[in-house]
Amino acid sequence: MFLLYSDCDFMTKVALFGCGNFGKVHKETMEGLGHEVYVVDKLNATDPALRCDPLENPDVFGRIEDATHWDIVTQHSTHAPLIEEGLKRGKVILVEKPSTPSLEETMRLVKTYPDAPVGVDYVEMANPVVLAAQEFCKKTGFKPIRTKNARVKDLEPHLLGYRITMDDIIHDFSEISSIRSAAGLEGRQRVKSARMETWKDATKGVKISSQDPHAAAKRHGYAATTDGRAWIDAIWDDGMESVYFGSFVEFGQPDLRVFMLYGLCDGGPMLLYGNTLRGNSMAAIIRGNLEKFEKEYFSVQDIARSGHLVYGLPINNKNQDAVLKRFGARVLSRGKNGEHEGLKNMLSSFTRAEKQGELICPLPYAYELEKCGYHAYDIAGMPEAAVSLY
Repeated sequence: MFLLYSDCDFMTKVALFGCGNFGKVHKETMEGLGHEVYVVDKLNATDPALRCDPLENPDVFGRIEDATHWDIVTQHSTHAPLIEEGLKRGKVILVEKPSTPSLEETMRLVKTYPDAPVGVDYVEMANPVVLAAQEFCKKTGFKPIRTKNARVKDLEPHLLGYRITMDDIIHDFSEISSIRSAAGLEGRQRVKSARMETWKDATKGVKISSQDPHAAAKRHGYAATTDGRAWIDAIWDDGMESVYFGSFVEFGQPDLRVFMLYGLCDGGPMLLYGNTLRGNSMAAIIRGNLEKFEKEYFSVQDIARSGHLVYGLPINNKNQDAVLKRFGARVLSRGKNGEHEGLKNMLSSFTRAEKQGELICPLPYAYELEKCGYHAYDIAGMPEAAVSLY
């Protein structure tokens, strides 16, 4: 259990649909923010009268009528019908990504309900590191020119490697988009190229035991049995280029997340550096010789598979801070619960939202992000099964 504090000056009644592993995190976070939560779920409902499939038992909607906000954390196939049920009743809605199982269905909702108060949980846009970067852009006039992003992720709890790869990279898209917006730069990005080296030979010639807990995943080519890597290059409408790199290891490594934005501030070069570790968040500004800094410490190729290095910097926070300070770094934000603060910020914003413009990631914008994801799948040559699971 992680510690939360309430930053809301009122209580909202929220209907949470789905209370599996991630739904439980939503519930705990909402309650930690001071909201009353009605859980509609076949197994983990807060009231026996709510223990059902809401689409098969529509009477349940009348039992939660006083909930002004809906939080949908159910199977992908149920997202669209639950969104429509909520919109008919005038609810503010947050839905776990993806918005629907298909771009066509999401676009139909966007066209049918152009002003719908629907947000999609791309939580990186509410990450404390990203919020710190946004604030820096607003105060200093920093303008990013190009970006690099990288992550190392432990796949132990995740079997569907291709899908996890793409989901994470779309998180990166949303993160950089929100920072650009704070810097006064608008526009969309297009995927130029995508390449993945992810478990393609993991099952070749290997007999899979039915007792293997990863057997089902291995049969579909998603086995977490070897390290995998992915690269995606994207270009923005204004010509700014972004590179996204992911290294995915099998067991026991921490989740690591780094982004860099090269740009100008007061006419001089600057590097905006953000880093999110499991249980910690940090953002820093790097001044000085950027090309030397990149060459010595930030070479994407130097990310160690073992997870002991990220861009050549030790995971140990004290050592990392010392290296950053040598280059004139200034820490912008750090949180003890960094892993969960993004979700807390997202849900807090969601419960305050009264219209689409106040949601961190409204449905039309989520559609654009997901479209980038599908396109990256396509040009990377991902199997059809991986796309259908997105």
